Amino acid sequence: MIAVYPDTLAWIHDFTYSFNDPVTNMYNWHPAYDDYPVVGVTWKQARAFCIWRTQLLNSYLNTNGETIVQDFRLPTESEWEYASRGGHDLAPYPWGGPYIRNSRGCFLGQL
Repeated sequence: MIAVYPDTLAWIHDFTYSFNDPVTNMYNWHPAYDDYPVVGVTWKQARAFCIWRTQLLNSYLNTNGETIVQDFRLPTESEWEYASRGGHDLAPYPWGGPYIRNSRGCFLGQL
């Protein structure tokens, strides 16, 4: 049996001397954070979610007589590294270059 809820105090545990009370109170519950990454979840919890999601979808597909899908899974370490590099094998940054700023001095890694 695996606990299904994330550690809602991850912001406090990981960043002890910072003021993260607003984030701690709202991150897991407020709709403004719906498209943000999940925090406070262990690898085992994420793996359990993949298994649950696969079973849920396949049971739905079975009731409709459709073909079941492959299992949902977490990426392997090499897949994760490839994705984080943006498909560039030897580049230190996902945008492909060796620098963190452009010619105007702006950071390249900003959203």
